[in-house]
Order: sequence, then C-alpha cells, then structure tokens
Amino acid sequence: MYDLFDCKGIPRSALHGRFRHGIEYIEDTMAEKSQVALHLTSEWFIQPGRETEVARVIAQLVAQVRAAEPDTLVYFVHKPVAPGDALQSLPPPAPNSLLFFEAYRDADAFHRHVNGAIFTRFVADHGGLFICANGKPFTFVEFLTLEHGFMRADAGALLV
Repeated sequence: MYDLFDCKGIPRSALHGRFRHGIEYIEDTMAEKSQVALHLTSEWFIQPGRETEVARVIAQLVAQVRAAEPDTLVYFVHKPVAPGDALQSLPPPAPNSLLFFEAYRDADAFHRHVNGAIFTRFVADHGGLFICANGKPFTFVEFLTLEHGFMRADAGALLV
C-alpha cells in the first residue's frame, strides 16, 4: 500500500481543507465508501533545472492513467501562466509548480489510483524530480466537493 498522507483519525469531513504534506496515505479517513465522485487538486513542486524532464514523464503518466484507469474521470496537469504574460495570478504561483486537477468515480477509484502500479512506479522512478520531504514528493492536496458547474460537450477539443 502506498502512503498518500497520514491523517489517521481525522473525520472525512475534515478532508475538504488544504494540507501540507509529503506523500503519505488517507486510508482511515476515507474508509467510509462514497458513491459520490471525488475531486481534488494536488500541487507538486519541480526541482530547479528538471522542468524538461518533468514535462516528458508527466505526459507519460497522463497517457498511462488514461489508458489503464477508467474510473479516473479527469486527470489534468497544469502549469502556472508565466509572470509577465497578459494574465497574472494573484497571489503569484509558486515557481516550478504543477497543479493536478483530478476527478475519480468514487473514493475507491482514488485509492486504486494512488495505490496502483502506475502511480507508485511514477513516484518511485521520478519522485526525485520534485521537491521532497521525508523522501517523498512534497505536495499540497485539497479535496473538493462540487457545488455547481458544467463542462461543455465540445470542451475536449480544447485539451491537448
């Protein structure tokens, strides 16, 4: 089993906040099985000078997840708009960061992803490309509850 973060004993409702952690696991906190889609963001921080290599391995990770994990419904990886571009984020984003937006059919699908061969192999083989804490990539993860929104049928045409 792969550890995403250690929140043992924290009620599931508390997972809707932002956590700072190395990758550890949430098994106890999400033991209540949910039939509701699980959404999250996860911010990863790239080691300086490793951006090109990260871009290559992230593209491979996304392709593997898409091909092998049908219950991973959305798996977007974004990088911040560069300072000085026409759009400026406030507060400014962390340099060399990636923001994952993920949606899973349910909590079980999330567990299958983080404990599965694709993700665990990715972290084992490429975790050192990212800023690490306790030997694992340091990330911010925020679990989300969808309140409102939509996605147009033709939105896929905009995706790379």
